[in-house]
Order: sequence, then C-alpha cells, then structure tokens
Amino acid sequence: MNDDGSRSLTFPSGGRLRRLLEEERVLIGMGITTPLPAAVEIAGAAGFDYVFIDLEHTAIALRELEGLIRAAELTGMAAIVRVPELGESVVRRVLEIGADAVKFPHITSADAAAQAVSFARFPPEGVRGSAGFVRAAGYRADWPGWLERANRQTCVDVMIEDVEAIERLDDILAVPGIDLVSFGAFDYSVSAGIPGAIDDAAVHAALRSIVAAAERHGQAVFTIVLPPTSVDAALALADQGVRLLTFGNEITHLHNTFFRLAGEAKRALR
Repeated sequence: MNDDGSRSLTFPSGGRLRRLLEEERVLIGMGITTPLPAAVEIAGAAGFDYVFIDLEHTAIALRELEGLIRAAELTGMAAIVRVPELGESVVRRVLEIGADAVKFPHITSADAAAQAVSFARFPPEGVRGSAGFVRAAGYRADWPGWLERANRQTCVDVMIEDVEAIERLDDILAVPGIDLVSFGAFDYSVSAGIPGAIDDAAVHAALRSIVAAAERHGQAVFTIVLPPTSVDAALALADQGVRLLTFGNEITHLHNTFFRLAGEAKRALR
C-alpha cells in the first residue's frame, strides 16, 4: 500500500528468467502453441520453470499473448516468447506485454544478432522504443528506473538453426547482450539437406558446437527434448551441457495422448 492509499502494480515475471539462470541448474519448460491460458496454468501447476510461447509457427495474436504471459506469472513461471521475425515493432510489443525473454529465429550473422539485442534494449544499449503506460512497466513507469530495470531483466535468445550460422558461430555469440542460444534441430536438418534426420551425426555435431561456443561466451543453451516424453533424452542433453530443456508442446502431448487412447480403446473393444 502506498502512502496515498493506492497499490503499485508489480508483476512476478519481471526478471524471473534472469533469476532462474542465476541458480545455475537445468531448467525445464513446456511449449505453448495455442492461445489457451489454461494450458499455461497446467504447465505451471505441474512444476515447469518456464513456458516457450511460439508466435512464429502459430496463430497466437498479441492480444492473446497477454493472457498467456499473465497465466505464466500467476503460476510462477518465466515466459520465453519466440517472435516471427527480426522486427523492432513486434519485439517492443512482446516485451511491453511482459515477456521475460525474446527468442529470435534464424540468426545467421553477427549483424543480425546485434540487431536482435538492440531491439530488446532501451537506449543507450539499444533502440527499443519507450512508453510508460505499458503493462510491463506496471502501467506507470518510474523513469528512469523502469528503463534500467528492463534492460537488466530482459533476456535475449538467438536461434541457431542454419548451416551458415554454425560456420559463423563464434562471431554471432561474441555479440554483447546475448543470454541464451537455442538450437533448432529440425530446421538445421533441413538446412543441412537431411530434412527430419535429427539423429544424424551432423545434427549432433552442430549441437556440440553450439554448447562449446556458448560456454566460451557465457551463455545458456536451449533446445527441445526429442522425443518430448523422454526423461532419458533430457538427461543426455543435460549431460552435454544444455541448460534449458523444453518437453515439446501442448499440441504434441494432446495428439499423442488422443491417438494412444483411441487406438487402445478400439483394439480392446473390438
């Protein structure tokens, strides 16, 4: 309660991922591909550390993203949001809604990585546009504290999912301001001319290169556990140095559960 009887709006997501990364443990997450806050709430109740909300390959709108981020906050999770492209406007709006981290797909050069960092940071560290009435600022920014706090708390995640990105890996990860490095195994397999062959030696070698480079530059590595229900696969990735493990997404788990149940029921009831 403030002196004038009002209450300050503070959101628990602010800096949540940054604090989790400082714990120096393996984090587990769930992908979200539908605009259903209930799915996020269930993930939080289950004990996941973060949700990975995908705006690149889904129909989730920004007005729906707010409900998903709010559900993550209320259940104690961080919200990592993948934007559909490297664009200042969408990054600004995702962060104003309250995302803890922005994931940038298909980063293939140091220039693109520097642009990603710039879009996610206020001046003088970047070019992010500022407004005081946005949700992430509690609808009333305390200038200049809000700018300093947001720059410190926001995490930048660059996705390495192309052959040319592996070839320029050290240059990309040397860009100041990168916190996370994500490996997109499926897209990498396509780029390498072996679409879908995520168990190919070239895909495994790419992940090893990313982990080694991230360690040199002080960044955490994110990837998807495949198959998404395999704890053994997650343990193997953690042993390789991956720190953020995402166990598929809600649609994958719905699909697998529905098909398994329907198949078992049909066989049993014949």
